[in-house]
Amino acid sequence: PYGEDEVGQLAMTFDAMAATLETREREAEEHRQSLRRIADQLAAIHDIDVDILQSKTLEEIADGALKRLESLVPADCLGIAVMEGDAQNATMLAIHGRKHPPIPTGVPLPVASLGCVRVGQTEGFTFIGDLALAMDDYPGLRSLLDEGFRSVASFSLATGKQIDGMLTMAATE
Repeated sequence: PYGEDEVGQLAMTFDAMAATLETREREAEEHRQSLRRIADQLAAIHDIDVDILQSKTLEEIADGALKRLESLVPADCLGIAVMEGDAQNATMLAIHGRKHPPIPTGVPLPVASLGCVRVGQTEGFTFIGDLALAMDDYPGLRSLLDEGFRSVASFSLATGKQIDGMLTMAATE
């Protein structure tokens, strides 16, 4: 569509520069959004650190952490539990989200009923994409399935080689 003369070449060069500017503006906006997400994540971590440094109770720290995680993690339910001395039981400190399973806070319960971190596991992350298919391996999660949750992920909260607790997230989709 451009002519072979100088005006045509100038128009072609101008269009190429405009396309380059559009590409750079789009990339700059993507970088700004990425930086905003990172800033939000760092702010959440900072707020959790402040809660810890203010010597709040474990329940208050867990509650504050979950409030901040809710804005960062797409889950229907988030919970933090700490292990009891025998590592067979854990106490749910706080639960947040749009949907709550029938798990009480502040009461020692079998570890298997709170997430998919196994007793004796020393580290890691466990994800179950379809709870209905995992009942043989994780029968303690039946209450989550009965409440309409379809997937669950548990992260070990550990110091050294010992699990001190777990962060569990559940989703209905």
